[in-house]
Amino acid sequence: MNGTKRVSDDTRERVERAILESQFTPHQVARSLRSGRTNSIGLVVSDTGQFIFGQMISEIERGTRKAGQTLLLANSGEDPEQEKRVIRALLDNHVDGIIIAPVADSDPEIFTYCTKANCPVVVIDRISQPGLDQVGIDNRSIMRGLTQHLIDIGHTNIALIAGDASVWTLRERAIGFREALERAGLPFDESSLVSTGRGLVDGEQEIEDLLDRTNRPTAVIAASGLLTLGALHALRKRALRVPDDIAFISFDGVTNSEFFNPTLTSFIHPVEAIGNEAMSLMHRRLADPGATPKTIRVRGDVFHGASCGCGGKVPLVVEYDDPT
Repeated sequence: MNGTKRVSDDTRERVERAILESQFTPHQVARSLRSGRTNSIGLVVSDTGQFIFGQMISEIERGTRKAGQTLLLANSGEDPEQEKRVIRALLDNHVDGIIIAPVADSDPEIFTYCTKANCPVVVIDRISQPGLDQVGIDNRSIMRGLTQHLIDIGHTNIALIAGDASVWTLRERAIGFREALERAGLPFDESSLVSTGRGLVDGEQEIEDLLDRTNRPTAVIAASGLLTLGALHALRKRALRVPDDIAFISFDGVTNSEFFNPTLTSFIHPVEAIGNEAMSLMHRRLADPGATPKTIRVRGDVFHGASCGCGGKVPLVVEYDDPT
């Protein structure tokens, strides 16, 4: 049944026939009591509706399936209280480990729950827990590279639709934007960094505010996929053309962006690599509970489309701070 012992073809055939005739299924609870494992991994993401998280879920599910494990998925809905509830529910189901993309303003107590239950944790995407295994991207370096590209093209009046500053990844991206301006000797104006929310409607409202200004920016960066969609919708309503009237870059790609006209210059989130690294860290932790925690920052690619307005003549390069 477990594939751990060699048996003859005749014996295997008789056992498999008996399984079919008796409709036998293994008793997973009994198995877990004997082995101390349930062969299940919990995955908690802050918003299953986001394109990036949807891809990550697929990759992590593929990894658990390959390892003979079951994935239990929970959506915390960007709600710290809901996050605590689903973590406790997964622990009540005795999962072998939990992979989590924490919500904004996540309560650190959730990690205490896991420690007391001897349940390993791997943090993905929003990596701000140095005492835990975690994997994500170098948000600051990537945002500096995207901003520097617009500066190299000749833009000096650049705005960032930054989203909710309480979200760790968005806060890192805002820092990278400011660093790029300062390194280029351009004055940083607080009004060039618009932070009110993180959703589709927020992105639309944020760029509406920018477009109403007398000194309207000549280039805009959106810090997430949802903010990108909202911003592009607002530009379309104003009949503004990208990149002729305003240059545009998205930090995250969005669904079916390859069909956009113009093509969208954007960072391509390395979701496959993040999912694979998360599963590797989890299996390492399960095999060696005392291993030193690791932080991995995965590098991704940049799609150099037409929305930035350089016509592909100016290279778009991301110089990473972190060597990993």
